[in-house]
Amino acid sequence: MLENVSGVDFSINVKKPGEKWECSINFDGQGAKHNADLCLFLERWAEERENFRTYFFLA
Repeated sequence: MLENVSGVDFSINVKKPGEKWECSINFDGQGAKHNADLCLFLERWAEERENFRTYFFLA
């Protein structure tokens, strides 16, 4: 679906299995029209996710 969204550009990175298999989708915050919005959303999501984990670890 992301391929069909105008104003969004991204790259897909894959590191094949070895010791560790990793993949990611990268949005250049300075790139396409809506990339900065996606970066801000993901930044906030990461912060809230960490806050959630910290809350239950310390509680």
